[in-house]
Amino acid sequence: MTLWGFVGATLSRSRAPEGCAYAGCAPGAASTTFMNVEKLILWTQITTVFRGRAVDGSYAVEGGTVKVRTANGEKTAQLVGPGAIWIAGRLLRELAAEGKA
Repeated sequence: MTLWGFVGATLSRSRAPEGCAYAGCAPGAASTTFMNVEKLILWTQITTVFRGRAVDGSYAVEGGTVKVRTANGEKTAQLVGPGAIWIAGRLLRELAAEGKA
């Protein structure tokens, strides 16, 4: 069996056995199965101002969590209250205050 990574999924390829149990399956035919498929996470660019300079990063919402990434760091927080974009801006300013943005 050969495994390939595929955008958060495991792709399994195998050859059917000689006594193939699948209807319409020829002995030795290849089959493909996707297992453990995860969601694709959409990252959105964000810019805020910290101490008079523009600070750039990216944020995503995964489950009930907001994640913010910069070239030098990452922060996460629970998605509660005002909304994802507000929380992402706050996290980005926190990264900037720590010198990671």
